[in-house]
Amino acid sequence: MIRMPVVRAVFGKELLDLLRDRRTIFVSIFLPVILYPVVLLLFNEAFLFSMAKRGEAKLTVAVQPESQVAFVRSLADGTHPLLAEQKKLEEEAAKIEEASLTEEQKRTREKEKDEEKAQQASNPLALLRFDEAPLEIVYEPDPKAALEDRRIHALLILPPDFQAQMDASVSRLGLGEPPPQVKIEFDAAEQESRDAAMRVNALLSRYKGRLVDRVLAQRGLGRRVLDPFRVSEPQNIATAEKVGGSRFGSLVPLTFIIMIISGAIYPAIDLTAGEKERSTLETLMAMPVRPIEIITGKFLTVAALATTNALLNVLSFTCTFAVLGMGKTTALAFPWSAVPATIALLLPLTLLFAGLLLAVSSFAANFKEAQVYCLPVYLIPMLALLFVALPGLKPEGPLLVAPVVNTALLIKELFLAHEGLEKAFVFVFLSTILYAIVAVAFASRVFAREEVLFGAQGGMRLFLNRRYFKPTPTPRPGDGLLIVALLFPINFYLQAVLLLPMLNRGEEASPVNAALLLFLPQVLLVLLPLGVTWYLRARARDTFQWRVPPLRGMLSAALLSASSWVLMNQIVYLQIHYFWPLPELPKGPLEMAFESLGSMGWILFFIAVMPALCEEHLFRGLLFTSLGSERGKARAIVLSAALFAAFHFPLFRQPAVFAMGLMLGYLAWQTRSIWPGVLVHFFSNALSVSFSEDLVTMGPRGEPEPWIAPAYLLPALAAFAAGLWLLRGMDRDLAPAPVPAPSSGPAQAFAPESTAK
Repeated sequence: MIRMPVVRAVFGKELLDLLRDRRTIFVSIFLPVILYPVVLLLFNEAFLFSMAKRGEAKLTVAVQPESQVAFVRSLADGTHPLLAEQKKLEEEAAKIEEASLTEEQKRTREKEKDEEKAQQASNPLALLRFDEAPLEIVYEPDPKAALEDRRIHALLILPPDFQAQMDASVSRLGLGEPPPQVKIEFDAAEQESRDAAMRVNALLSRYKGRLVDRVLAQRGLGRRVLDPFRVSEPQNIATAEKVGGSRFGSLVPLTFIIMIISGAIYPAIDLTAGEKERSTLETLMAMPVRPIEIITGKFLTVAALATTNALLNVLSFTCTFAVLGMGKTTALAFPWSAVPATIALLLPLTLLFAGLLLAVSSFAANFKEAQVYCLPVYLIPMLALLFVALPGLKPEGPLLVAPVVNTALLIKELFLAHEGLEKAFVFVFLSTILYAIVAVAFASRVFAREEVLFGAQGGMRLFLNRRYFKPTPTPRPGDGLLIVALLFPINFYLQAVLLLPMLNRGEEASPVNAALLLFLPQVLLVLLPLGVTWYLRARARDTFQWRVPPLRGMLSAALLSASSWVLMNQIVYLQIHYFWPLPELPKGPLEMAFESLGSMGWILFFIAVMPALCEEHLFRGLLFTSLGSERGKARAIVLSAALFAAFHFPLFRQPAVFAMGLMLGYLAWQTRSIWPGVLVHFFSNALSVSFSEDLVTMGPRGEPEPWIAPAYLLPALAAFAAGLWLLRGMDRDLAPAPVPAPSSGPAQAFAPESTAK
């Protein structure tokens, strides 16, 4: 069992050493506080500079042929007779309309103008376009080359007799020859060229509209002939906070993830490769401290600094916008409601990166080499950015458990204030915690290998090479947690792949596909632990507790088998009635799979026999014995039960499954055998499938009662109590699994077989 006073001592020592380093203070505390105000101020200066350059900008448009330059120039400066006349009419109409408005209407119009200005101010990036830059109309002998050399920004090509063709088309009301064709060429890779093309296109569209108005007026027709109905401006129904979330949602996750890595990378390197370089790690390992206690203290140190860095990043980012007043217009507001959930999601992510960086940097012989090893970790936010930037991607399906990506996508959804994210939040939070466990377990294995910690080269090869492993009765706790955490996403992805054909075919899914869906994920729970046990050179008999249980243990298992399924159903009924009503859900894939199988025998095989054998080998086998290798009874029972429940979705099932896991864990500990748990697991599932409907008691109004009928419940309680009573004291009568004891100090205890003396 881990000695927490030792862990606290290591944690305090490492934290104090890091806080004495100015680089740690700067990266973890000072940088997050000052970064966002500085970035925002620099952005403001860059924006003002861009606006000043925008005022000096001029868009050059070449016209072909040269005979049309004067015509286009008159359109650009507004001196064309048609445009000048129209402008005069619009000004007179505006004066008449202004004079006819009441005071209330004038105030309303002013308010609308103010709101429009506020909306433009809330999106300063939109002002960086050259919409109002003056147009310079020129003739260029070689316009193609000039456009490539950026001497001009756009090219307008008109027919030589453009006015004549246009007048002929207008006089015949478009019934004669086709209208003249106008062509605009630009360089889409240049912003000024795109803006110039847009300006020229708008200019020609305006002139074309004035021509149509004149023709209609000459024939006594109004504009409504061509415009029979009006479409009002699209109305934005999004709140200002949601609009702000859409602006910040893609940027904020990437920024926070990068800063979390930045806050964790230096402490992780300093506590591993840095100690190797300073030759202080040998002193620490020579003390009467186990490797798991050392790595736990170091991990808590890195996690504490990374968590502080994450919190300071979030607070600095939000306070910067609050103090400077950005986003207080009616069009844009910072989504403050998403901040608490964002912090909650970033906390397990800091643990993940802390463990990952600690493990990776442990293979380096010096500080410089560790920086190279940790460099690929910075590529992870780039992957998250790729997914966040793609439109339409949401945290659903396999993306729910994709590490880092799921957190970035969910933060984006939180900033958009979307509803119904509770399930996604639980998936993302739990899966990230599991990945953090993987990273910490991996780091603990590194610290359990002397040749990796103190070898200058080949650390990864020595770590993975089986011939260097020392035979042990059971895997270490980190090994068990690592396998379970890896199996969670593997199992998830495997089921998702097997579900696709069934979802595509609906209820007509083939029995073979249904059998594979129920069979392969379960078999994987046995095959991977068996392979890992062999690879780690652990004893399979001790790891999976293949011992023959005592007769008293089997009698207890029989009593628990007959009663536990009733009590588990009672927990479910109470949960439905008082705490967690069961929603009405459409037929799920598992129900479709059972219907496809048809035979009750096959259903019992896949829902009772397979889980009893496979799940017990993983959770009460490899995981349970690895956690209990240091005689941690409570830790082994509770943690294995919690992970056992985490594998059983939906969430509604997990309280009852957790209670079942506690009972199975206690049974496995007391009997030192997996077989009583297999028996209880089998009968509990089989009886629940076959007879659970018989336990329901209907009330006078036709609704199910929260309590099972006493004829079932009371005997089940008596049998369950008797089964637990039979287990009392049995663990003292059975010899525990042997645990190798160190003979000459902590370093000797985890030395490889080839170097142990």
